[in-house]
Amino acid sequence: AARTTARRGPICDLGGLELCSLGDNAFAGPIPRNVGKLKALVELNLSSNHLTGQLPPSLGELEHLKFLDLHENQLDGEIPEELGAAAALERLYLHNNDLTGFVPKTLGNLIHLKYLYMHNTPLSISPKMPTDPQGELSFRTEAETMRFVSFLRAGDSACCLLS
Repeated sequence: AARTTARRGPICDLGGLELCSLGDNAFAGPIPRNVGKLKALVELNLSSNHLTGQLPPSLGELEHLKFLDLHENQLDGEIPEELGAAAALERLYLHNNDLTGFVPKTLGNLIHLKYLYMHNTPLSISPKMPTDPQGELSFRTEAETMRFVSFLRAGDSACCLLS
């Protein structure tokens, strides 16, 4: 008798998906490069897994994304500048990863950002980015409320506070 197997379609083919919460599931490997196909996505939680590799630049194509939680994985490389194009983003959790390089200035385009966590990562602040006398990076993210983002350096970690 012939054996048939059901073919599973990739999750990135679910264009109408609005909420994807797959945290704490022991998933391993990279985040799919074509995650930007999930055009309706509002929340993406892949925290506390074993994800590796770099953040896909296509995350910046998610124009409705408000919540992105990737903390406690083994993600590495730089934060892609394209992430600054995810204009609706309100919460961004990247802490407890192996992200390196400079914090991209394009994150200043995220005018709705309320929470940004980057602590326990070896990120650096670019010398080309404006800092205050204490060496903290600050830029305005919302003109009406004059909200400022400050990346605080403590050893080999970076943290973000909004005020």
